[in-house]
Amino acid sequence: MKFADVTLADVKEAIKAAIKAGCAATLVHNGANVALMAWEETAEGEALATTFLATDRFYEPDVPSVRFGRRYMRQIQAEAGNLPVVSYCYSPHPKVERWYRLMGYRLIKVEGPCKVFVLPAR
Repeated sequence: MKFADVTLADVKEAIKAAIKAGCAATLVHNGANVALMAWEETAEGEALATTFLATDRFYEPDVPSVRFGRRYMRQIQAEAGNLPVVSYCYSPHPKVERWYRLMGYRLIKVEGPCKVFVLPAR
């Protein structure tokens, strides 16, 4: 949140709206929430945009984060008519780029602290 220049209130508002719309999911591993994801179709209807928050635990080797992400993002993508998925990432975590790459995303640009990844349509 710090790097994205948003407040906790901003994030809570966005997540509550996504939950209400049925466009949010939580990854639970061994009884603990390790990540929260929300998505919405862009205003132009050309892609899905994601909001994603993860704990450091999410990136640990025993958490099946890549498997979850790859399968779940492709499922969401299919349900939305096979739109590309655009993910703006502000995390400085050293495993972020590798995680996106393993899920099938590609890095398309870097804007300051933000890395923009795209999961192409199938």
